[in-house]
Amino acid sequence: MIFLAAFLILFSSLLLVSLLPLKRIPAQFLAIYLFCFANIAFVLNIANLLGVMNQSWIVLGFHFAILCILLVLWWKNNQPNILEPFQSLFSLLKSHKEERVTPANAFILILAFVTGLVFLFNAFLIIYVPPNNVDSLSTHMSRIGFWLQRGNFFPWSTPRIWQITYPVNAQLQMFWSVLFTRSDRLVGFVQWAAALASSLAVIGIARLNKANHFQAIFSGLIFLSLPAIVLQSTTTQNDLVICALFILSIYFFFLGMEDNGLTPFVLSGIALGLGVGTKQTIFFLLPVFALVAILAWLVIPQTQIKKFFVWGCTSLLTFALIGSQIFISNQINFGHLFGSKAAVEQSTEMLRSESVLETSLINGSRLLYQLADLSGIPDPLWGYGIKAKAAIMKPVFSALNIDVESTKSAFPGHVFTLRRRYLLQEDEAWYGPLGFIILVPWLLIEFIRGIKRKDLYRISAFLFFLSFLIFDIFFRPGWDPYQGRYFMPVIAISAPLAANWINHAKKSSSIVGWLASAVAVSTLISCVFLNPAKPLEGHRSIWRLDRSGMLTLQNYYFIDTLRMVDQKVPLDAIMGIASQKDYYPDYVFFGPQFTRTIVPVYPPDKISDSEWIKNEKINYILVKLSDTYPPEDATSLEKISETDLWGLYLVK
Repeated sequence: MIFLAAFLILFSSLLLVSLLPLKRIPAQFLAIYLFCFANIAFVLNIANLLGVMNQSWIVLGFHFAILCILLVLWWKNNQPNILEPFQSLFSLLKSHKEERVTPANAFILILAFVTGLVFLFNAFLIIYVPPNNVDSLSTHMSRIGFWLQRGNFFPWSTPRIWQITYPVNAQLQMFWSVLFTRSDRLVGFVQWAAALASSLAVIGIARLNKANHFQAIFSGLIFLSLPAIVLQSTTTQNDLVICALFILSIYFFFLGMEDNGLTPFVLSGIALGLGVGTKQTIFFLLPVFALVAILAWLVIPQTQIKKFFVWGCTSLLTFALIGSQIFISNQINFGHLFGSKAAVEQSTEMLRSESVLETSLINGSRLLYQLADLSGIPDPLWGYGIKAKAAIMKPVFSALNIDVESTKSAFPGHVFTLRRRYLLQEDEAWYGPLGFIILVPWLLIEFIRGIKRKDLYRISAFLFFLSFLIFDIFFRPGWDPYQGRYFMPVIAISAPLAANWINHAKKSSSIVGWLASAVAVSTLISCVFLNPAKPLEGHRSIWRLDRSGMLTLQNYYFIDTLRMVDQKVPLDAIMGIASQKDYYPDYVFFGPQFTRTIVPVYPPDKISDSEWIKNEKINYILVKLSDTYPPEDATSLEKISETDLWGLYLVK
């Protein structure tokens, strides 16, 4: 059924794109991606309201209805060629196939070949290794399991508040594949596809900035080689998804400024509206986007103001139709658009601190220091580089009286150290030396050029980075080592400017190209072989582990508990989970085909309510053990097995 559903969505997108006056190849393919994404999210938002998200035939029927409507529109508009994007791409490749490859430019072929191999291997990893990221097992994939049980994404009782309050558009894409396959084998392709779409948008923006095809492709490949991009492309988080939607919005916005017509602004508005319903970090970028729109309005003819009006209205309408439901639900159930009052207060704790200036200096310094990332370069250079960086910057921070290595302004449980070597893993990875060059010195150089040339894109790229840095400092509950991935939208906005690193008119162009490509290739290879979340060597390599072992690679202390449940609890049983803590990786218990029903025993004192347990038809309860839990009055439970931290009980 997944192939039929995918065909309906792709065919619908091709029909819709054929009706639009898009002539640029990147614009055509990005519009296809955007409409596929919007189609899935729109249908599942409707299904959510009706409580039928878990009914695959009904969801398929909605997709078919959309296709029928678009077929009628296509027929009435003289049946334009739906294969034009592919034909245009073939013609472009054919026209360039005679170009000579020389030692001066061969680096781009090597970079493209290695990048292609790595992303093909990542596609294999997505299918072979089940999701095992900590956030995914407790939030992103967990909520998908509960949606499949319930038929909607409206709140249920759970200690993990983020499962029921986070925006949903990214996880709806993953849920869609689970719905039609009853498997998690394809969920990682949502981020994988987002990485490729982001790269294509980078290429498209570089072309808008007058780069030639060679330079534009180079910038797109450099983007794909950055550590956080490579590693996130195999996960079920949502940072690459929001990156793709935002950079698509930027691309179509600037395309609309260059080309006539309203279509690019409509597409930009759709991408932006979808992004607001995908991840809250987009709000760090919206103020600058509004400023960019105002500046753009000032530099184009007054008669074009209708384009910006259409852009704004399209953004609001898209968000209202696709993504607003979770925010409305949050307001109704928790009294705040972003969730519970406690969660919102935690996120704004730094802003309400009495030492706001000190917080901004300390955490700003930490983030910029982390951004000067050396990951991916070969050892021992990587290790020596970290030591050299610490040796240089420690006296600088001391002279400025910025106590970066203290516990001040850090999230509880985290300590910042200058000599720490961060893992090449999806949570901790940043952007390597090339990402640092793009975001700091080069972006500043291009900003100065932009002011001199009155180039809005170069000016806005720097402003987006500055805005995101400031908002991240103030709207995060303290420093932690996992914030690098949040910067993906600004690295994507800045990456097109890397096209200027190579210029055939300069003799140094070839040297820069070879050096950058060597670093990029080293990074790509390192990300494959040094990723502890998907190790290829050692006694815990993915080749030696079963599904349970791979699921718990990053939650290794949980392996015995998972094996206990798999041995004792049937896959068609209803199992409660009771804990006085707000974290546990409940996703691992749904089973490989989502056949086991999971019920959070929340609040925890419900474990003593035998009537509630009976009404929920719970057969087994997994309990996080402590000296006082489960309480003595939980008389309906009989312990049948136990690990170090968890006990499994049969309901009498």
